[in-house]
Amino acid sequence: EYGDTDVPARYADNPQLANWVRTQRASYKQLNASNKKSKCRGMCEDRIQLLEDIDFQWQVSEYSSSKRQSTWEEMCEKYKAEYGHFNVPARYADNPQLVNWVGRQRLGYKNFRAGKKQSLCRGMTEVRIQLLEGIGFQWQGSALISSKRQAAWGAMFEKLKQYKAEYGHVDVP
Repeated sequence: EYGDTDVPARYADNPQLANWVRTQRASYKQLNASNKKSKCRGMCEDRIQLLEDIDFQWQVSEYSSSKRQSTWEEMCEKYKAEYGHFNVPARYADNPQLVNWVGRQRLGYKNFRAGKKQSLCRGMTEVRIQLLEGIGFQWQGSALISSKRQAAWGAMFEKLKQYKAEYGHVDVP
């Protein structure tokens, strides 16, 4: 379907496949580190050959990472072009993968700024922060959404006051 075997570590369409691919890579790495190819404990020559026959990548390539980054950048630009901003709502049904990605970026940013260990920062770096800010990425999405909810509540409250002025009560049928 994609023309390669570089399955992303967090492949939303099939997380079981992503986990299996990670396991294959880890088993292969462990096998090579121990130089024990006599026992097939998860990884053996037959399985290695089967995977290599379909051009399985034992390490995620730099090309693959940059290709996935380009895909995310394209989705971001498309969203921004359509809506004029980059405040992706938590329940954006048109692209749940984008919602998840945005959530991971925000969490990574929060952990990065808090000085937490890199594994909790989800790959966040100063360079990535600058790139995201360059496209107008909103780090505090929930606060922006909350202000929209507050505005909507205020508008409905005004309508309720108008109803009371017209009918003398707030017992809306």
